[in-house]
Amino acid sequence: MPPRQAQQPQVVVVKSGGTSPLVWVLVALIVALVIAGAVLLVGGGFTKRSTDSSTQVNNQPEMAVQAAASKLETIDDLRRMIIAEPRSHKVIEKWAHVLSDVRLTENDIWGIDSATLRYLRNAIFAKHNYRFKSNDLMEFYCHYDWYQPLKANVTHELNRVEVYNIDFIKKHE
Repeated sequence: MPPRQAQQPQVVVVKSGGTSPLVWVLVALIVALVIAGAVLLVGGGFTKRSTDSSTQVNNQPEMAVQAAASKLETIDDLRRMIIAEPRSHKVIEKWAHVLSDVRLTENDIWGIDSATLRYLRNAIFAKHNYRFKSNDLMEFYCHYDWYQPLKANVTHELNRVEVYNIDFIKKHE
């Protein structure tokens, strides 16, 4: 009998048919963490740049202001929007929700032209259904479903923040 030769071990190469399921799980986990981080940064609602006492209304925490806002936009976002689209009905309406709750600062209105400031100031009156004497204001606010020009005087309905913002805006028009 001939001597037996040692068998060479066979090398088997296995090619993967695609990306490992473990890689996809890791990618999904990373995406979920990024989304969760973004949600935490946004803070879940309307935010002002600072949390000093001037951003609080009637000693209520800023969360009350957050609940009152309809979008996740800051005053800075609104300022940029109104500079890009002066006298836009959509943007003025967003401002109208904020002007009753947040005291404005110089930075909040920086770069907004005086004609647009006039519409912002009068948005406060429109929210209280003031009947404007000026035709352009009456025509502008009649585009909103919520505006009903019923009252000749609404000064007794204005809160302290609204009175402050009206005076503040008027000084800058």
